[in-house]
Formats: sequence, C-alpha cells, structure tokens
Amino acid sequence: MKCQRKVKAVNRELMVHARIEETIFYPALENADETRDITLEAFEEHRLVKQLLGELQSMGKDEEEWTAKFTVLKENIEHHVEEEEGEMFTKARKVLSEEDAETLGTRMEKARNEQLKAAAAR
Repeated sequence: MKCQRKVKAVNRELMVHARIEETIFYPALENADETRDITLEAFEEHRLVKQLLGELQSMGKDEEEWTAKFTVLKENIEHHVEEEEGEMFTKARKVLSEEDAETLGTRMEKARNEQLKAAAAR
C-alpha cells in the first residue's frame, strides 16, 4: 500500500495546484485572444490528470495496468508543466500587466498555503 500513499500525496499536491490554476490563473487568461486556446487546453489537461489519479487510487498496485496508467499520468504532467513554463507563461506576460501578474502570484501563493494547511489538517 506504499504506492497508494504516494498516489494520495501526489493527488493532494496536484489538486491544490490545479484548483489554484483553475480558479485564479486561468480565469485571468481565458478571455484574451492570445491565451484562450492554451488556457482551454490546460483545463482539459487538468481534467485528464484528475481522471487518471482517480483511476489509480481505485486500482491495486498489483494490477497490470497500474504502472502503465501511472506512466501516462507522469508523461501528461510533464507535458503540462513544459507547456505552461514555455508557451503559456510567455503569452501570459504579453496579456497581463506587471502589476496584474504580481497580484496573481500573491493570490496564488496565499491560496496554496491556505489549501495545503487545510489539507494537512484533514
């Protein structure tokens, strides 16, 4: 069951991260023409990651598909991070003022700290 604990820990961290992006960062970008497509794609990538995490949590590690599904999850997360750090952040810098970007960063950090604290209390 050690793997299931790891999946739960990864799930908690990813859900906090996704919730913050979906409620703070992406809404700031989704209405700008330059960032609309990549933002919609990011929402869809989050949906897929949540689905895979749910499936992994309900599977036994000894099931043959578990490792394959975990690999797909890992690859999807890596792709998402690369796309965000590259294309999305570059486009975000074009549509957000420096002040707006700083405000978003502060809001996201505060939300992350609050959500991790709440998750740890559970």
